[in-house]
Amino acid sequence: MTSLMAHSLGGIRDAQSSPLPSHQAAKLPSPRITLNHLRALCFRSFRRELDLVTTPQQRGRRVIWIVLCVALMCLGDLFMTLEHARMIGIFESNPIAREVMRAQSPEILILFKGASIFVGCALLVRLRTARVAELGSWAALAVMTALCIHWQSYSQGLGELTPQYAALSSGAFQCDTWVHWDSKP
Repeated sequence: MTSLMAHSLGGIRDAQSSPLPSHQAAKLPSPRITLNHLRALCFRSFRRELDLVTTPQQRGRRVIWIVLCVALMCLGDLFMTLEHARMIGIFESNPIAREVMRAQSPEILILFKGASIFVGCALLVRLRTARVAELGSWAALAVMTALCIHWQSYSQGLGELTPQYAALSSGAFQCDTWVHWDSKP
């Protein structure tokens, strides 16, 4: 019992002041704490906190709210893509979306993006009580936030590139990533 108490105190007492025999006192851990000990203690307590605070029901609610935010941001991205493709054109860096957009059909683009949004969100909602779903939903939110920031900078830079956009829209200049929907039927 005394050995257990001395061990739980972290070996603060040295071997001379310990009431333990010298051969037992030598086996006590040293009071020196290394970086690995601190790291293990922090991660252990962090994991314990997550386990105590988060129940599967709480995680599920949190994932649903995050997925709703992601879905709204995806719909905003779809709206911006449709508007830019119809009005002035757009540089589309995603090769799959670029090929879908080259069909010049808003319906096909809406189906493609809508199906992508639905499959991704449905998968996260289905697995909502699992930690991996929460991590995935936070990652999706981070990606969509970065995309919204990209749209902001893209929209602000349009004013500076008006002559280049006019050349791209007229067909005088060719670019592989440029997509513009003709407004003619």
